[in-house]
Amino acid sequence: MIRQAVAALLSALLLSGCGRGANEPQIERNPGAVDAYRLDFRFEDAPGPFSKVRAVAVYRVENEECVKALPFSGAVLPPEYKLDLSLKPLGQDRYEALFHRDALRDADYFGLGLCRWKLQHVAIFFSSPATAFTAALFNPQDPADRIEPIQSHFLHRDYFNKPQPITLVFGERAGFYPPDQGAQFRIAISAEPR
Repeated sequence: MIRQAVAALLSALLLSGCGRGANEPQIERNPGAVDAYRLDFRFEDAPGPFSKVRAVAVYRVENEECVKALPFSGAVLPPEYKLDLSLKPLGQDRYEALFHRDALRDADYFGLGLCRWKLQHVAIFFSSPATAFTAALFNPQDPADRIEPIQSHFLHRDYFNKPQPITLVFGERAGFYPPDQGAQFRIAISAEPR
């Protein structure tokens, strides 16, 4: 439940289009990135095709002591970086992409010591003619752990009619929707080391 709430917040931020603030540093890509993963996702039992399919890797500085506090409030907000992934269609309902856990360069961005970036999750966004949907694959806390595959479930009726007042429908775990809610479709997402 906490992961879904975090995913909802992060996905809302992704859609907001907020740019880099005037006091934020220019984030650098890691030219020596080696921790590569192949993202694979497919739609199952969807009632129709999807458009605007995209995938975004979301990173955050994990050690907030390297980040300057905000003026006035004194709050410390670790920076986030969203990296659009290049999707390769593998048929009508399946896609793949490459991403790196170490895509961003750890550096002293604020003059307070080395900032260490960590992949938070990979978000998938897709749309039916009526509704925008999202699901996320989370990076484990321990970098030695495997990225676990997931299946996110959605209702057929939401494909045809956007639920109000929701602007973005989030995938749910298996069993979340009772049978009387009608037919469902799924997105299966996995990532394997390359």
